[in-house]
Amino acid sequence: MEKIGICDWGIGGIGVLQQLKKLGNYHVVYFSDSGFTPYGKVADEDLRKRWQKVQLFYKSQGVSKIVIACNALSTVVNSTESIFTVIDSGLELVLKKNLIEVGVTGGYRTVE
Repeated sequence: MEKIGICDWGIGGIGVLQQLKKLGNYHVVYFSDSGFTPYGKVADEDLRKRWQKVQLFYKSQGVSKIVIACNALSTVVNSTESIFTVIDSGLELVLKKNLIEVGVTGGYRTVE
């Protein structure tokens, strides 16, 4: 069974977890980093370093794909074939639907 990691600072990843359960049978490793400084308040370089530590944790757990369910963390991580960010996923949906106007809610880092 494929292991999928969900990374979030808060609780937004719970919605991602619920959707994954609807899509199939996956083993999920949920990582909420709420014991760390809020990601939106961390300098880019420090957030990238934190992300490296989180990736090492996922590697130790045998995770093959990661969903970043945190807007702030998504601002310093690029989506790949095995890493999916909420910002890139949202943007992809907007482009696919050919929407002209879109409302955005988020912290300063995310919106910027």
